[in-house]
This record gives sequence, structure tokens and C-alpha cells, in this order.
Amino acid sequence: MSDDQQILAAKELGMVFNYMNEDVIWDKFCDTYEAMRDLLGDFQAFYRSNPSPNLPQANLPDLQKEWENFIHASLEQIVHNGRVSFDSMRDNKYVDVVAKFASWF
Repeated sequence: MSDDQQILAAKELGMVFNYMNEDVIWDKFCDTYEAMRDLLGDFQAFYRSNPSPNLPQANLPDLQKEWENFIHASLEQIVHNGRVSFDSMRDNKYVDVVAKFASWF
């Protein structure tokens, strides 16, 4: 990858972080996160209040906590992968950006 291509890749990766830092985008992300968390809580309350002999009732995970952990881990992974990509570009002056991005998903 040429120096110009690396600069463009770094710029595009930076644009992802800039996009997420936009107030409107972050507010929508938070609204979606909270709405999903509320729905999971509603579902879990419904599930527990309507037991069925065909469905397990004991030892169910807290779906809201699982959602929080998932989002937290996902955001941390995005930041980690961005740092690794930048470090790799700096150290090796070559990065297969498509392969890096594909490995994130």
C-alpha cells in the first residue's frame, strides 16, 4: 500500500470516530441503546411472569446486563482495532486495510 493509500485509510478510519462523535449521531445511538435495553427488560419481565412448562425459568441471564456488556465490548473492540491498525501502519508502513476491516466483523 502506498503512502497516499495509507493516509487515505487512516483518514477514513478517523471519519468513523468523527461520525460517532457527532452529537446527533451519538444521541441516536444512545436512544437506540436505551430503547433496546428497555425492550429486553420488558421481555424478561413478561417471560418471568408467564411461566411455561416447556421453557426454562431458572438461571436466566439478566438480558439488560448482557446488552450493556455486549455494547461495551463492541465499542472497546472498535477502539482497539483502530489503534492496532494505526500502529501497524506506522510500524510496518503496510496494512491490508480491507482484511483488517473484514476481521472486525
